[in-house]
Amino acid sequence: MTKAFKATRFASIPYELMDVMSERGGKQIICVYLWLHRFGWCSDQGCWASIATIAKSTGIKVKDVQQAIKWLIAEEWVVQTPRPGRTSVFFVRMHRDDTSMQFDFCQRKRIFTLLLSG
Repeated sequence: MTKAFKATRFASIPYELMDVMSERGGKQIICVYLWLHRFGWCSDQGCWASIATIAKSTGIKVKDVQQAIKWLIAEEWVVQTPRPGRTSVFFVRMHRDDTSMQFDFCQRKRIFTLLLSG
């Protein structure tokens, strides 16, 4: 691998979540998940993009983005942390059953990125 490789220039989606694609609203759910992933994956600060920003980025109506996020939270693919005011921070999960796997992956990814840049 060359130093030009950027580990942060891709998005991952669990196969289990991909199965939602054929359900009603599934395409919107996956699209919102991927944008949450892009805006906040492996960040200690999470995704702090607004619903309006996500809607604009995805081309999906605000109401549909809200429904997708509500579904992702209920199904434990995303964790929501309220902030003061009207906003929240979202944390994407790759494994619904074991959060330590996600954070372990993030830690390994940071180390890998540091090795490539050094």
